[in-house]
Amino acid sequence: MTLARGALVENGIYCPLVAPRSEGGFLLTFTRYNNGDYLGGRAIPFGDDGHALAKEGGFNPDGGCGEGLVALSDGTFATSWFQRNSPASSHLRVYRMFARLSSLGDLISRPRRINPHPLQISLSAGIASLAGNANGDMTLAWDNVTARFFSAYGGPLPPLVFVNFNDTVIPAIAVLPNGNRIFAGLNRSAYDDTVFYQRFAADGTPLGRMRPAHSPVHALFGDPVVAADRFGNFVIAWGTLPTVFCARLQARLFRADGTPVSKEFFPSLVDSCEGRPQVSFGNDGTFALSWVDESGVSVAWFSASPGDEPCLTRGGRLLCDTGRTGGDPEIDQPDAPGAFDALFLADFDGDGRADPCYHSGTRFSCDLGHRGRGPQASVDFGEPSDRPLMGDVDGDGRADACVRRGDLLACDTAHDGGAAEFEEHFGSPDDIPLLGDVDGDGRADLCLFHDGTFSCDLAHHGGAPDLVIHFGKAGDIPVLGDFDGDGRADPCVLRGQVLRCDLKHDGGTAEGILRLAVQPGDGIVMGNLDGL
Repeated sequence: MTLARGALVENGIYCPLVAPRSEGGFLLTFTRYNNGDYLGGRAIPFGDDGHALAKEGGFNPDGGCGEGLVALSDGTFATSWFQRNSPASSHLRVYRMFARLSSLGDLISRPRRINPHPLQISLSAGIASLAGNANGDMTLAWDNVTARFFSAYGGPLPPLVFVNFNDTVIPAIAVLPNGNRIFAGLNRSAYDDTVFYQRFAADGTPLGRMRPAHSPVHALFGDPVVAADRFGNFVIAWGTLPTVFCARLQARLFRADGTPVSKEFFPSLVDSCEGRPQVSFGNDGTFALSWVDESGVSVAWFSASPGDEPCLTRGGRLLCDTGRTGGDPEIDQPDAPGAFDALFLADFDGDGRADPCYHSGTRFSCDLGHRGRGPQASVDFGEPSDRPLMGDVDGDGRADACVRRGDLLACDTAHDGGAAEFEEHFGSPDDIPLLGDVDGDGRADLCLFHDGTFSCDLAHHGGAPDLVIHFGKAGDIPVLGDFDGDGRADPCVLRGQVLRCDLKHDGGTAEGILRLAVQPGDGIVMGNLDGL
């Protein structure tokens, strides 16, 4: 058996599940009927080229559909299915079975009952959800209320965990590297559904209360999905139902403590019927959302990494290294239509995310939606001969349009394009001005770069600098940004293809180093695109 255009060229295959093999390729599990005969759970390993590495094998000849497939760090897989006592019974006695499979899909552990006492449920309710992490911390939920945490490698079964969503939809689950769990499900009222989430510690202790994933709205919502990164940050996606037969996908990003990063958003750029969402995190500081719409399967990528993302500016494009891995950027987004003279990353609307903003003439224009679809906000400030800057100089959470004129820094903190509400005189007009919160007090500080020295006015009073850091050298391109996510903007320089950042602020050897895919003429900006 092989793959053609991503589809198995055979009939009688149901309930497909897939997970990556540590050697490359993936393992596919499914249930099969052959000429009316039920063959149960089957598995085929595939290589990177899409060809089968071994013949199809069975691992649960009498079991039902697989309920999850998780790749483990030792190269094996965890899976589960339901086992029933008699197809003729109107109230089936159902067991949730769990086992491990080899990298080729062979059964390597004795199937285990995760519920030792049979479940008295009907066939229509015989659905469950298995999730786990690479360490073998597993969770199986078999209704909207009941779940069990356990180890893929055996040991006693812990007590049941009760989640208590009131809708009958099986909740989605994410298991973090530290063993914590996140459940996302539905709570139904008389007229509305609401997507809720609940966090649990590894021992099953609730971490806070159950919380809504979105702002209150009179609408119905489709089944949610959830995924988490290695830091515990997570994304929940769901479908809104403006009509009975049509849903539009929405999503929201959360910090590891359950705090929303920003408002819920629409991953797609068009209003269309969208269903069957999936979400997953990469190790490169991004997450991907996929869905099915009229055109087929669509996928969108988004930034999700703590601290400020370093982004090269090339023409009107932002090329961002969200994972701080160096090399080619994870995000390549056009954002500055027409002529412009400066490009910034600054949180203009105060939602916690740095917005792509550009300057032309005297106008500052910002893409608040982060989709490269043109500006949603703009303000005119300063004179055409001024040097534009952006930063939150008054600490209100919103980046302000500012200009450097001689030794004067003038900022429009009211965002009204009128006279400057903030002014300070500092340093030499010939130095390179930068704005960033170097001391972590919530206000952007004016720093000047000259031949390898950053001089910063932390008190915002002008006069002599409060902080001097000798870092970099003449000819470097300076930039301020929170490289390590500690809440302070770090002095950084781009030299050739290498970005170097002084994370200790001591002027010593660079603690943060990245080799970027720099081309001649590129600039660099840094900002927290996702709010993490």
